[in-house]
Amino acid sequence: MMRKTLLLLAATVACAFSAQARKTYTLSSPEGRLQTTVAADDALTYAVTFDGRPVLDASPLSLTLDDGTTWGVDPRVAGVSRTSVDAVIPSPFYRADSLRERYNSLTLRMKGDWSVDDRLGEFGVIARHVGVRVAESLRQYDYTC
Repeated sequence: MMRKTLLLLAATVACAFSAQARKTYTLSSPEGRLQTTVAADDALTYAVTFDGRPVLDASPLSLTLDDGTTWGVDPRVAGVSRTSVDAVIPSPFYRADSLRERYNSLTLRMKGDWSVDDRLGEFGVIARHVGVRVAESLRQYDYTC
């Protein structure tokens, strides 16, 4: 009986540690129809829904640099920040006088001097990796899905 109790306790502790290792971060667009979920586990994954329906199932979110370093594998989140932008930008060369910039942003700062910046607006999702190295200036790698 004691042996079963110890096995049950060990299994419970193992499940608790594995549940703590996986962290998820959710971001919604300003109108709430578009939503992303970024999960940090053994790898970063990224999922997108629109009106509650899946658009992109959990997919790897990584970037391999020229030197072989891969951002997104075994990520360690060091900090999280959220911002909202609602601004009007003058547009002297477009048919309209100005454009509205409206989005919510989620930035996950990672150990190793890089971050993932997610932006959700009315018309889509922008995700980018940003890295800062001591030997080089700021480098940005952008992609949109």
